[in-house]
Amino acid sequence: MTRVRVEGFTLSLDGYGAGPNQDIRNPLGVGGTDLHQWLVPTRTIQRTLFGADGGTTGIDDDFAARGFKNVGAWILGRNMFGPIRGPWPDMNWKGWWGDNPPYHVPAFILTHHARAPIQMEGGTTFHFVTGGIHEALDRARDAANGMDVRIGGGPNTIQQYLRAGLIDELHVAVSPVLLGGGERLFEGIDVRALGYECVQFVASEKATHVVLQRRGNNGPLSQPLRSAQLKAFDRMTTSIVILSAANAPQYKALMLHAYEFAADAFTSTPEERARESDAWWVKRIADPQAMTIAFGAFAGSELIGTVALEFSAKPKTRHKALVVGMYVMPAWRNNGLARALLQAAIQHCTARGDIMVLQLEVTEGNEAAEKLYGALGFAPYGIEPTAVLTPAGFKSKVHMWLDIEGRNAV
Repeated sequence: MTRVRVEGFTLSLDGYGAGPNQDIRNPLGVGGTDLHQWLVPTRTIQRTLFGADGGTTGIDDDFAARGFKNVGAWILGRNMFGPIRGPWPDMNWKGWWGDNPPYHVPAFILTHHARAPIQMEGGTTFHFVTGGIHEALDRARDAANGMDVRIGGGPNTIQQYLRAGLIDELHVAVSPVLLGGGERLFEGIDVRALGYECVQFVASEKATHVVLQRRGNNGPLSQPLRSAQLKAFDRMTTSIVILSAANAPQYKALMLHAYEFAADAFTSTPEERARESDAWWVKRIADPQAMTIAFGAFAGSELIGTVALEFSAKPKTRHKALVVGMYVMPAWRNNGLARALLQAAIQHCTARGDIMVLQLEVTEGNEAAEKLYGALGFAPYGIEPTAVLTPAGFKSKVHMWLDIEGRNAV
């Protein structure tokens, strides 16, 4: 089964994966080459990059070598291909590595500017993808033909795939170097909340090697969040991500819209929620006690849909989670977005390993919502009469549940 991996990505002691001021003279930013003192001398890199004999062996070389094993395709950010920004001025630039790049398999370059594929020596073909990270991964999986896909970087590219829940395993090497600036790999990302845990921690003389895996990485979460239903909005939506405190203003605006225009679906009013403090909204999506988590769908930088999970700290109920705050802006409905958000929530609970049951409630008569939840395996278990007072009078709530272990899941 194809896995998505990050290998040999090196961080400085102060958390940077690339130095500042990247340009043609400093492709890794100022000071960035110092990060790789563990990697470049290894036998693997000397042979792969420079065609040279010799090189160091041991821990560092073992990790360098594993980065090339069973890799059938690469995905690279545009900076990993070259220093050119904006439209291609011409077709002369063919990458940092000369005529025979070290990839030797298809490599998919994320860019906003189309370009014809470039076939290089040694089996590398550069393909330029303008449709975003999901399209690139779909094409890379096809090209890999059952082998793994390696995400090569840079930091922003890895961040996008992390936030979208698409990376199965991440090898990070921490180098004893201080850069003082540049691009941080984990900026604004709660890796623990995304379901990752450390499965290997090994130190050499020149680096500390850390391997992170997503819990349950052989299960549903190791698969892309997209499905056939998502292809309709693939070109419009960048990704579905776990929201952070920085997203609180957008989340507040979206939910106030929901309370006003989908009043029957919520027990709160827009007036009540508008009076809540900024700290309250931050806690709704970035609870320091990890009792809530929210997912957001973005079209560019615009938050267009969300769903949240509430967890229990009580020993007798901590096996359950509650789905709340599901809302998609009207202009973005009927294209699979709500389904994708709910799938992200389900997959997150599956990866945690400690959640057995998901519960939710839907206003009686909301047939579209009941149909969606039913299609994803939720089953009704009761009706709460006169549950909420709406402008049209009292309405009941249908309570539904999903057995995460699959007894009533599809």
